[in-house]
Amino acid sequence: MTAQASLQSAIQAVNEGAFHYVQKPFSNDEIVALCRRAAEVRRLKAENKQLKQEIRAPRAVGAGEAARQGALVPATCCVSWSRWPPPKARC
Repeated sequence: MTAQASLQSAIQAVNEGAFHYVQKPFSNDEIVALCRRAAEVRRLKAENKQLKQEIRAPRAVGAGEAARQGALVPATCCVSWSRWPPPKARC
């Protein structure tokens, strides 16, 4: 937040990690909206990090909750099909 607005100081603040640059005078509604957006961005970044970790984690072959819990689920592997679409797998 600043009373001395300049493009150079705004760029420097953002480069140093500021979420947004607010000039005085400002309204309380503007600050509340900025805080909400900053909190949402932070939440989304944390969720994105968690999802990336889940993608990179080794998993058992299978689908659904059983695979996520580490249970091995029988998998069907088809090398080639004589017709399209391929026949449904029979377990």
